[in-house]
Amino acid sequence: MDPMNGLLMAATVAIAALALVTLAVRKYETAVFLAVLSPWVSAVFVPNIADLSVLEETTLGSYLRIGVIALVGGAGVLFCILNRRRSPAAFPFHSLLFCGYVILAVISSFYSLDPRYTAIRSATLTLFFFFLLGLHQWLSFPEHRPRLLQSIFFACLFCTLINVLSPVFAPEKAWSVEAGNRFQGLWGHPNQMGAFLMICYPVFYWRWKRSSLRGRFGIAALTLPMVFFHVLTGSRTSMLTAILGFSVWFLVQRKGLRLTLVAAAMGLALLLVLILRPPILYRETDRSVVGLTGRPEIWAAALTLAAEKPFRGYGYEVGGKIFEDPRFYDKNLGLWIGSARVSLHNGYLAVLIGVGVPGLLLFLAALLWPFLRYRRVPPTDEKALVFSVLAMGLIANTTESIVGSPAAVTSVILWMLWALAGRQVTDARNDRPASKGPLAESASRGFSR
Repeated sequence: MDPMNGLLMAATVAIAALALVTLAVRKYETAVFLAVLSPWVSAVFVPNIADLSVLEETTLGSYLRIGVIALVGGAGVLFCILNRRRSPAAFPFHSLLFCGYVILAVISSFYSLDPRYTAIRSATLTLFFFFLLGLHQWLSFPEHRPRLLQSIFFACLFCTLINVLSPVFAPEKAWSVEAGNRFQGLWGHPNQMGAFLMICYPVFYWRWKRSSLRGRFGIAALTLPMVFFHVLTGSRTSMLTAILGFSVWFLVQRKGLRLTLVAAAMGLALLLVLILRPPILYRETDRSVVGLTGRPEIWAAALTLAAEKPFRGYGYEVGGKIFEDPRFYDKNLGLWIGSARVSLHNGYLAVLIGVGVPGLLLFLAALLWPFLRYRRVPPTDEKALVFSVLAMGLIANTTESIVGSPAAVTSVILWMLWALAGRQVTDARNDRPASKGPLAESASRGFSR
């Protein structure tokens, strides 16, 4: 490329980035929308082939995702600086815990099994943390809280529409070659698609309760193909977790009849699965629909290695890189090829492997602290949504790594709701009537109209 053309392109990109950051600072819901879409932007560029060597290749999508996180992170820092006088409250305790986790992740770059990969991932986590700080500050204004949920809804709606239509305009991408022709839409794997749809259900239900009759019809009409394609993903964890997590909504609101109906529907669905034995839910290596597809062996090997470095781990997000160890390495098996991009299929174990026991304790404390205190907030729809997503994330994270980093859409949305819960807990502790649940609920209804 000609140097002058390169300079002109760099200047154009810089101006566009500056414009986006300015827009995100002025309307922080733009940053929310972009952050939700960032994992999908990366997945779109993952090639749909069975060759596992592509795991080691960095695609354009990875650079775009990091660029988006950098933009929203920069917007978060600027928003905090510009609005510090308008909302001078100190950052809460759970943010300090999360900061400690981020610091350990950054430090782990110096001894990681894959220093470059860990440095990039920890830098992305740091930028995402800056975005969350800005979000916490933005949510200090009660009228912004319904806008957060609206932005999450519209981002999920946009992504859902494109993925549901993907078999029509991108069939070569929509059906996973590597995972036995299961539906993946424009994500990189069927399990990612399943996790995304899992989170959409409570978000759509929150919006459905605030919509007109025509709006409710539109949401219902979209939900039917969502459920259909969710089954075609064959993602057993996300399907079961969606039902369990969604039932939390009615548990939080103490609606016993609806909770009973959801439990009955779940029992009926499980019975049908056992009777019909749909092939999409079975794997070549498992004879049972509840088989874990080699996960117990991965977990046992990872725990063995974790016990050898319990206090510092092997480096943030190194994942399957630990299986370069000759005791476990197998170049012919995809889950044992020693790649940092291979999942350990347990988010808690991934944090333990990455930053050791201290990092895992900080991660769990930071994640759970605001939610444990949030239970005292009145049982509004907002609270039900927060706890539904939390339950889904915590349960699904036992068999997939979907909460520990901003690379997964489940993680991004969960941490945004973490910021919302933390903000309301902080305001309740400071005895600020404007931030309590009922007003936020009424503001939510007013905004949607």
